[in-house]
Amino acid sequence: MRSVEDMLSKNLRCLLLAIIVVGLAGCSGGSGIALGTVAGTITKDGQPVSDATITFFPETGRPSSATSDLDGRYSLRFTASENGAIVGKHSVQISYGGPGMPAAPGEPTRGRAKRSLPFEEVTWPEKVTVEKSANTIDFDL
Repeated sequence: MRSVEDMLSKNLRCLLLAIIVVGLAGCSGGSGIALGTVAGTITKDGQPVSDATITFFPETGRPSSATSDLDGRYSLRFTASENGAIVGKHSVQISYGGPGMPAAPGEPTRGRAKRSLPFEEVTWPEKVTVEKSANTIDFDL
């Protein structure tokens, strides 16, 4: 016959194991949605386009977006804590040009792009496909 101590010890081990399993599942840090990282460069006539807003709209689900840097590079974000875009086909919209955002008070203006292009919004003519891996997708407008 088993002692009460043995039964409590076994129950405690099972409880501890269950807490660890649930904890690990809750700490996966993801949305549970299949994402692929997406980065690339936005250019116009071969020149980098800075401060362009690019948005990937999947066939279903939430869009991902980014703003290009001074070299025209972008890297999509799905949420504030997750990079990438939903795996599958996407429509892409890119807006750029127009007056630049003024620097915030106390923010250095060094390195900020001066926009010399008129505002334009482009809907990419073909859908692009995001794979569940690292995707490099460049756009020349």
